[in-house]
Amino acid sequence: MDYEHFARLQARFTDEKLLTKEGYYRLRLSGNAQFELAFIKTGPCGESVYQPLIKGTFAEKEAIPTYLLDLAAQPMTQISQRTSENAALLDKVFVELMEKCEQAVAVNESAR
Repeated sequence: MDYEHFARLQARFTDEKLLTKEGYYRLRLSGNAQFELAFIKTGPCGESVYQPLIKGTFAEKEAIPTYLLDLAAQPMTQISQRTSENAALLDKVFVELMEKCEQAVAVNESAR
């Protein structure tokens, strides 16, 4: 995945969390060249329901998704390790989540 796309999103993200009417987006970075991007809703018991949660790493100007958890998918989706068989799905879900997050950031910016 293109790191530039991720970096543009990161630059527009003013806080770790962005609250929307539907739930909230969370973007976390760790010092070990790792990231976490998630859309989260609160469940009926106050628990976090990831729809989805994607974790990944940065390498050579790329943001590479390596983990996926989607508790709202039917059936629930969990990918714990990137392989050649699931790489396309990880990339697709990652791009879709980044685009949704960018839209939410744009709405938040225009509301200010």
